[in-house]
Amino acid sequence: MRAGRGRNVVARGAAIVGAVLGLLAAAPLPVVDWEKAPATVLPRDDSAFSPYLNPFFTSRKTLAETTSWLRLTMERYGDVPARQRGADARWTGDVRFAGCTMQWAERTVSNGGATLEERAYTLKLGDIDGKYGTIQVAENLKASIRDGAQVRWLRRMYTIEGGRRTPDGEPFAQSDYSFYIFLQPAHDLHRRVAQALVHASRLCGGPPPH
Repeated sequence: MRAGRGRNVVARGAAIVGAVLGLLAAAPLPVVDWEKAPATVLPRDDSAFSPYLNPFFTSRKTLAETTSWLRLTMERYGDVPARQRGADARWTGDVRFAGCTMQWAERTVSNGGATLEERAYTLKLGDIDGKYGTIQVAENLKASIRDGAQVRWLRRMYTIEGGRRTPDGEPFAQSDYSFYIFLQPAHDLHRRVAQALVHASRLCGGPPPH
């Protein structure tokens, strides 16, 4: 009898733990204040608004803490629907970090849903140019790469018809001296993500603010 009651208690405990874990998994991820970025973007006609990230800040967060926040935030808010008919819909996800190397994917649907572009990015965090005027944060994030370095990506194009996608040509590699990140227009996320990227860059040997 005692053994049976013990098994029932263990089973009930396991069920409770499972239910709690399920609720946690379903709950939306909180927005972390990284670190003290303003919560909202000021109106464009406000003289206090700047489209550029202010790189003069300090943080004690570790690289692991910073990249974990970046991964969770970019994947949570990377689904950006088209705002109007004919506009592009974008998705950002598959964010991964291996030390000071960052990888992520971006998909863009355009041409009324008939064209899909996929990009798989690879970036060395220390290559981000963190000086003032090199990172713009408004409706998206645009970051520049320091001299002598580039961000690289593999580009694939598809034609979508009848719910099926057909490759349009062969995938090809590209590189540039800047990159964009598109997130949902909430919580001033582009500024927050830019600040976290700059901090991660400094922890990976990137240039100090100047």
